[in-house]
Amino acid sequence: MKEKGVPHTEEIFAGVKKFKALSNSVSDYTQPSTIEKGKKDITDKGGELIEKAKGLWK
Repeated sequence: MKEKGVPHTEEIFAGVKKFKALSNSVSDYTQPSTIEKGKKDITDKGGELIEKAKGLWK
């Protein structure tokens, strides 16, 4: 594109590169293994918080 004299070629490709990185990050968050890990983490932390809350009423 640069050779053809297209203006802002570097900015265009920088934007494409950023979009690709963002897209890959979103894809990582939607993988089944990531979701299952998130569920487990939330369950574990939730259980800890419930136990701490029970201790407040004793």
